[in-house]
Amino acid sequence: LDYSQKQYTGLKSIMDENGLFEYQISWHHKADLLNNPWYSGLAQGQALSFLARLAYFTEDEEALNLAHKVYRTLDYNSNYSKEVTVVDKNSYAWIEEYPAEIPDHTLNGFLFGVFGLYDYYNYIDSGVNVQNLLSAYLTTIQDNMNRFRNPGGISYYCLKHLITNPSYHMIHIRQFEYLSKITGDSNFTKFADTLMVGY
Repeated sequence: LDYSQKQYTGLKSIMDENGLFEYQISWHHKADLLNNPWYSGLAQGQALSFLARLAYFTEDEEALNLAHKVYRTLDYNSNYSKEVTVVDKNSYAWIEEYPAEIPDHTLNGFLFGVFGLYDYYNYIDSGVNVQNLLSAYLTTIQDNMNRFRNPGGISYYCLKHLITNPSYHMIHIRQFEYLSKITGDSNFTKFADTLMVGY
């Protein structure tokens, strides 16, 4: 708890009034320049996991209120989410690790965002609105996961640049195994197995 309090203090110092965590440097991501400050769906998801667990286990009212704020930044229907979520031309909702004019749909960042929402659902709010939001994102990954597959090789890091990375390939496999565990959907395990065989 002492360690978590240090992290909590640090998170609050970089959180703006809308519940977004600022990257306070400019960052070149491939051809895109993300100007200071910018925000990441991966960071929002991991912070939400932390805040939801902290609020649940400590019954800290401030942490609970901050978790609610961060949650709405991952709700693509919210006015607070424009920095880190996008709905594509096929009506699929995505959480973006690197928000850019043309989204790149980075897989690991998207899934870490989903895991944050799952922790919020599991520890804080299992209401229908959170269920529907999780369902929308899970539909996105269910219907698009094969686009990240690189048959006979390493999975794609994102859909915009189609780059590969062995470390992220293993992260993808573990993430799909975890998706199967929390959803009970064996299709995610099958996809993880397909990636492992391809590797």
